[in-house]
Amino acid sequence: MSEPTNGQDVCAHSCTQLLEATHFETNKTYSYNVDLTLHIDTDNGVETYGLRSGRAQIAEITAIADVSAYDACKLVLQLRSVHITGVSNHAPLTQQLESEPLHFAYDDDKVLHLCESSDKQWVINVKKSIIISLQMSNFDHSQKQSVGKDKPIKN
Repeated sequence: MSEPTNGQDVCAHSCTQLLEATHFETNKTYSYNVDLTLHIDTDNGVETYGLRSGRAQIAEITAIADVSAYDACKLVLQLRSVHITGVSNHAPLTQQLESEPLHFAYDDDKVLHLCESSDKQWVINVKKSIIISLQMSNFDHSQKQSVGKDKPIKN
């Protein structure tokens, strides 16, 4: 699990609940299967990562989202086993999604805020959508679960 650096620690807000009330155990990682469909509109006139300019395209992303608690209200999301289809040059995109964790503050069953990240904006948006989906499911980790389509998780 990735501990926050000094800059990332400032993102945590005051916490109203004990760790037990959030249903997360310190130093434990919860894994979720992720299956996302991205609708991409490339209007900038430049071909990027195999996406043709001026055409809407669809990319599919499957991954494992690991959510770890390192304090009562401080959580971190790390993506692994990322697989992207629908683009010809997926290797740099996969690397960008897997390279950095995203720290966030969580309290009273709500994501309060995302910590600063060096990720590109599109990567932050993908990770944010995963966190929001998990929040909507109340981070039910009584068993491994999926985000997006129902698929069994593969470790």
